[in-house]
Amino acid sequence: MIRRVILPLLLLGLVIPGSAHAQDVWRGSYPEGPAWIDGTLYWAEMGADKVMRWDGTDPEPAWQKAGCGPTAIARYRQDLFAVLCHFDGSIMVLDRDFKLLRRIKTAADGTQLRNPNDVSADGKGGVWFTDPGPFDKSAGKVGAVYYLAPDGTLTRHAEGLFYGNGIHVDRAGQRVLVSEHLARRVLEFPLTADGLGPSKVLFELDSFGLPPARYENAGPDGLEIGPGGILWFAEYGTGRLLGWDPDHGLVAGTATDAQFITNIAFGPNGLVVVTAPENNSNPPFPGRIWVFKIDELNKLITK
Repeated sequence: MIRRVILPLLLLGLVIPGSAHAQDVWRGSYPEGPAWIDGTLYWAEMGADKVMRWDGTDPEPAWQKAGCGPTAIARYRQDLFAVLCHFDGSIMVLDRDFKLLRRIKTAADGTQLRNPNDVSADGKGGVWFTDPGPFDKSAGKVGAVYYLAPDGTLTRHAEGLFYGNGIHVDRAGQRVLVSEHLARRVLEFPLTADGLGPSKVLFELDSFGLPPARYENAGPDGLEIGPGGILWFAEYGTGRLLGWDPDHGLVAGTATDAQFITNIAFGPNGLVVVTAPENNSNPPFPGRIWVFKIDELNKLITK
């Protein structure tokens, strides 16, 4: 059920600033695609061509490749990593020491990857990821979803998405959630033996009654189901982080002072990470990575 509500939007910069409530805040170069893998936090910095990691001490580079423009990382199989290269139009398979094992640019049907964006592990050794195409409304509905199987086979699945952006495998619900960014909605695809079943609209952002976005291409970006079953998602272009409950609709909202918020991920010990570039037009695209306790998000829930 979708409720039409208007939530009070708090400023994330005040709710979880550097030293007041947050665990840590770091600077980054177009940070996005965070993932917790074996207790270590990884995230991509597209503007710096690198993947960062944090194991509780100081963040450090884990991998770097000029021209890649990495946007996301995930566990692949049990002992490997998959990194999406947005600029290079490829998915990189790396070993646990971040040595390159394989660079994949073409699906089994011959389709070329364009601009891979976000990735989510399925818990069975494979990964699902989006390839939205150009971030331009005039490009039309050319986005797709791909699956990289544990045996290395890359297959193309959902097509015709209006910039399919964030992706999250809901293992418990046996479905894949995709933010169709330029359509300003979130879709769900049931997982089937053959891949993905027909999609249905989970919700439309414009049904929530929120203040209209000033940025023309604002829409849902990264998303992940957190504790309590709430789906948290970033609204790129507005700086908003929103929480949606399947029974109560939109139940939480906050605003960051970094306009181009990209993603959220839930980790061990009640930790949460949010990534947010402050601009998307001036290299090196400065932004922030917040790590904080989930209690800060729970305070925002209204249901």
